[in-house]
Amino acid sequence: MKGKILICAYYFPPIGTPRSYRWREFVTHLYSKGWCIDVLTIDTSNKHPNYDSKLLDNLPTEAKIFRTYPGIMHHLSSLLLAENNVIASKAKQSDNLQLTSPDTSISLKQTIGKLLFKTFEKSLRTVFIPDEAVSWLPFALSTGRRLIKENSYDAIISSAFPSTCHIVGYFLKQLSGGKPWIADYGDPWVYNPSFRLPKWRSLIDKKLEARILKSVNKLIFTTDGTKEHYLNLYPFLKSEDVKVITQGFSYKEFHESLPESTDKFRIVYTGMFYKDGEPFRFFDALKRVREIWKDLEVVIAGNITNEEYKIYTEKNGLSEVVKFIGFVSNKRSLALQKGASVLLLIGHGGGIQVPGKTYEYIAAKRPILSVKIDNADIASKIVERYKRGISVENDPSKISESIIHLYNSWKNKHLESEFNLEDVDEFRWDRLADKLEETILEVLTL
Repeated sequence: MKGKILICAYYFPPIGTPRSYRWREFVTHLYSKGWCIDVLTIDTSNKHPNYDSKLLDNLPTEAKIFRTYPGIMHHLSSLLLAENNVIASKAKQSDNLQLTSPDTSISLKQTIGKLLFKTFEKSLRTVFIPDEAVSWLPFALSTGRRLIKENSYDAIISSAFPSTCHIVGYFLKQLSGGKPWIADYGDPWVYNPSFRLPKWRSLIDKKLEARILKSVNKLIFTTDGTKEHYLNLYPFLKSEDVKVITQGFSYKEFHESLPESTDKFRIVYTGMFYKDGEPFRFFDALKRVREIWKDLEVVIAGNITNEEYKIYTEKNGLSEVVKFIGFVSNKRSLALQKGASVLLLIGHGGGIQVPGKTYEYIAAKRPILSVKIDNADIASKIVERYKRGISVENDPSKISESIIHLYNSWKNKHLESEFNLEDVDEFRWDRLADKLEETILEVLTL
């Protein structure tokens, strides 16, 4: 055994999120390299909209998972996503589910969920510092304290989002007598472009985060832009103590996944939409390509809490083209990606964040239509670097031109030959796990 590690990750299988996928893979690969792993996470219900039991299948049985009460806000977040519960449960029951628009009947639970979502967005988000997962904090610390007493860990790793995990990591380091601690970030905590907060909240968060970062031994970010953002924001950080390990993809899962295809020209989008990457201009572009609607199908797979997207498509007569199918299993998400004619990618502005699906799209080896939010958009730069598809400005006329070009290439059966769709190994999870292990070994020699 190389050593024993305690990982604090709020999102972990069987919940399906980018953080969960990341740490499922890292735990699996670290164990295969001889590390003993304990995971501190939440206990969730199989009724959670993002529940995917198959995510547990490949985890090493020797890795011990300690689940705690998730806090009241976890149950609220389930209600916020309740709108897609029916579609999600169907997706989990059958990987061959036919594409359908969601049931338009409004249940009492859905109505409550929508009301709570609006209230949360307008008022409650600013109350929970650093985020709504703070209601999990006392339960995480109670179990974490016990684990620290019963085990001799060589290192502690915390995974965020949510940033509450880093608060847990901070206290676990104190309780352990100063064991090395690595904080792994998915997105920025302070000044996160996807979650705009009042200035007074940002000041509080910055003071809190600064105190925590002064205790961290190593930081991990998923983009170079986030690294530079933090080095500028907190001058006391040293560049050599900040590592970049991107999101990735499972080579094995993509290799084994069978594509879910159709005779139509299918554009697929998987995951959620972010505030700086909303799809309204893409929908406007679809209105401009009515001449191909008979052959066109847009599939959006993921929990979409913002009902405005669906209302917008209905009001603009796009319901026959755009299908919201709700949350699907990871297995089916990969199948949809591999079977797509084109994959839709909407990036982030500012050059800090990149959607985790970018790397899955590359693994799917399908052409990508990347909607560029600004010239610093990392996702579009990746697509351009690997000649994986078309990068286009977030303008309806330009997007529609790109759709028509891709459609004509598909119709004439030379779509794939226009792009480089070969394997890209640098984003495989096993390669990224090697970088994580290097970081752990570095922190153990400090």
